Amino acid sequence: MVISPNDELAARASESDRGYYGWRVVLAASLGVMVGFGSLFFAQTLISRAGWRAAYLGLGGLALLVGLPLTWRYVHERAPEHHPRNSAAPLGMT
Repeated sequence: MVISPNDELAARASESDRGYYGWRVVLAASLGVMVGFGSLFFAQTLISRAGWRAAYLGLGGLALLVGLPLTWRYVHERAPEHHPRNSAAPLGMT
């Protein structure tokens, strides 16, 4: 049963296609594991050189420096119809 055109495209896609979304998930998971293990070595080096409090602040700052621009980009690129200013909710008319 095909519900939408996207479902039909997903049903026709095979794992050998470059546009198959499953490979993007695999790539994202692999990069996440690599970054995660890399940060462990970075954190241990930072802890041994500066102490755990400074390492805690440094890693938190690094997470903000990486996470906030990515989040801003994601939120900023959304379609205008999804923006809260274009809805009745800010006016209290829900």
